[in-house]
Amino acid sequence: MAVFNQRPNLYSSPFYPLTILGHLVRYFQIHRTLLVIYFKEKLVGKIDKEKVQLKLLNYYNRFQPSQERQAVLLLILYILVATIIGFQQYLLDAYNNFTIFKDSVFHLVNHQNLYLEYPNEYFDVFLYNPSFSVLFIPFAYLQTGLGVVAWTITITTTYFWGIRSLKLSRNKELFFLLLILPELITSVENMQNNPIIAAFIVLSVTTLEKNKIKQASIYPAINFFIKGYGGIASVFFVLKSPRIKTLLYLFVSFAAFFSLPLIFYSFSEFVILYKQWLWSLK
Repeated sequence: MAVFNQRPNLYSSPFYPLTILGHLVRYFQIHRTLLVIYFKEKLVGKIDKEKVQLKLLNYYNRFQPSQERQAVLLLILYILVATIIGFQQYLLDAYNNFTIFKDSVFHLVNHQNLYLEYPNEYFDVFLYNPSFSVLFIPFAYLQTGLGVVAWTITITTTYFWGIRSLKLSRNKELFFLLLILPELITSVENMQNNPIIAAFIVLSVTTLEKNKIKQASIYPAINFFIKGYGGIASVFFVLKSPRIKTLLYLFVSFAAFFSLPLIFYSFSEFVILYKQWLWSLK
């Protein structure tokens, strides 16, 4: 029988480090089952090897973790990694990028020029769009250590969310999320927002494919006001029908994020703020 040749391979997925414990449990459970079957069969005569094999195969498949359960384990791993890195960088005082983002919020609220050098506060200069400072407010007003950890968790979970939206098969999703983790760790250690931009580009496409045009239009808009090149996902909207409606939603999203500094600035100050930003890019 074909079943006899389908030997249960406990290590069929080489990219399964998160379920080593689960494999060990199943290993002992299967061998316990084998012993039970063996003694039962011995009482009545010769062991039916094909029957044993089929029972073992069914027993193993019963305990294969579902893709959702695997996703939860991976999400826990991502959050754990982000938390450890966040506290590590905070304790090492190695979070200059976070300080730049955080202090830009207070410069914005206090109507200071965002694009000057502030050597007493941080190294380098702030070059992001003024709207990014508004988006960063939830992190800026937390205690610094908590803010750093919250930011690192946001980076990793947003990236995780983007990859999950691709609806890959279980093994492909697992492979991809583990393969990219070392590079993701590097970005998180530097408090960079590049993984968020990558995730939002993916989410722009996957959400647009589901015809959720309103939601999809938000991602390229946020990306553009974080880093200009992040708005590249907008090109997908040109190809989407109905084109006028799609582009209208995209325009509204861009206009909304563009106007965020008006929460704190008068219109004349708003114009000056954007002139300062454009001047900083030269």
